[in-house]
Amino acid sequence: MFSIATALWTGADAHIYLNTWAPYPGDLKETCSTMLNDYFGISSEWVNWYLDFESDSFWLRDFGPLFVRDVVDANPQVDEATVRALFKKQLGCEELVIVKALNDHATGHVDMWMAWADHNTLLVGEYQPLQDAVNRAIIENNVKKKLKGLRNPVTGDPIEIVRVPMPSNCPAETLPGKRPGTELPPLASQWCAHVPRGERIWRSYLNVLFINNILMLPTYAQDRSYEDEAIAIWESFGFDVIPLDADLIAPSQGEFHCVAKTLDAAR
Repeated sequence: MFSIATALWTGADAHIYLNTWAPYPGDLKETCSTMLNDYFGISSEWVNWYLDFESDSFWLRDFGPLFVRDVVDANPQVDEATVRALFKKQLGCEELVIVKALNDHATGHVDMWMAWADHNTLLVGEYQPLQDAVNRAIIENNVKKKLKGLRNPVTGDPIEIVRVPMPSNCPAETLPGKRPGTELPPLASQWCAHVPRGERIWRSYLNVLFINNILMLPTYAQDRSYEDEAIAIWESFGFDVIPLDADLIAPSQGEFHCVAKTLDAAR
């Protein structure tokens, strides 16, 4: 398996680093690189540092620190100093912020609860105590110990943290229909401590897709409690927000930022 570690953009040109944590045949690597160049005009480079992590495990745009989830815990064969050295050598990462992943989330990806709004503003999700006390505590601890006090490494400006409410992760009382756009009944409650965590549906207003100044925001017919607030927060940063129903893809444990990383070319 390979994972796109990150894309580094310079003007209209993109260069992508491909990381593999298992030996890959040389011809298969060449095929992947050729497809990226032929389909998208993107140059690529394989880095063989054999760390187990996935692309959605961290948030990076063309500025700011790199956030990654529990990469040290996922790779007991290396220590934190080695991980930091590898990120700096292979990706030029000067500032690596290692945060704790959400409890029992299927992927542990940080793009489910944080996103950049601009060069100096990081949006961070916030669960209410009656929604999910465990993951509320994890995020609050990350904010207190890992995120507060960060600065833009280019300008030195402080990075402001703006909190965004998280929609419920309770499962739907009615399974999603097969037709896109099917309106589902709203959740009966935001509180579902009795539901096994592995059966929850992980919704987020931060797993978004940026297209220039347009922002595609996942929304949920099953829980619109904080939808207007989330839209207002994103709009306050100048984005043209397009709310799109995500109830049918949410059970896959990811929304638009996750899906956009695996879209195939048109045939």
